[in-house]
Amino acid sequence: MHRITFRAALFLCLVSPMAQGEPWSGPDMSAELYQFNVYTPEDAYKQLVTISKDGVRIEGNFFNLGAAPEPVQTIVNFALKKCWLVRPKSKIYMEDGIDPATGFCLSNYPIIPDPDYRLSLWSKTACTGYKLSERMGTETIQGRFTEKWACGDPERQFAVLQWYDPRMKLVTREGTRDGDIYELRRITTTQHNPALFQKPTKFRKVTSEKFYPTTLSPIR
Repeated sequence: MHRITFRAALFLCLVSPMAQGEPWSGPDMSAELYQFNVYTPEDAYKQLVTISKDGVRIEGNFFNLGAAPEPVQTIVNFALKKCWLVRPKSKIYMEDGIDPATGFCLSNYPIIPDPDYRLSLWSKTACTGYKLSERMGTETIQGRFTEKWACGDPERQFAVLQWYDPRMKLVTREGTRDGDIYELRRITTTQHNPALFQKPTKFRKVTSEKFYPTTLSPIR
């Protein structure tokens, strides 16, 4: 298996409704997902996320190939239970199945999860997956009204803070004890073309061995 380190555990921040056995039930939406640490905000990492009842599309990852980083796209189709990883510059893609535990690509797509990190931005309620929860009040985040929650487990007490948007019915911000922040910004609710979540037929399908460059630095 290829082991490529992400600046953050990419897909753990986008726990799909597929993991709960149901499609996305909220409005079609797009947002910028920012990942950064409060101590080094200048290193903020941004991705574009698009989601609808048809699937999820993520753009903003790169293979670091020296002076010419190459963008990598991820497309998840809920109905087909398929995941496609795309290198548009090289005009190739690879096909993967979906892990029923997460709703995203199977183990070939490398992530290194943080054991303290179980962010689920698509949760219908705050603190999904945690045994402890406490409402801390309300705050306006990126111009949106949110409820602030502390979430955790008995063995770790309160591990994260979450900001839940009750109108959108999703968590729009999470902060860990280490100062890591995962935040959705510039949220828009516009109906998406289902073609965004289909197989990239104009590109050539390759195996995972051919999809990943033989020599590469970590994705960022």
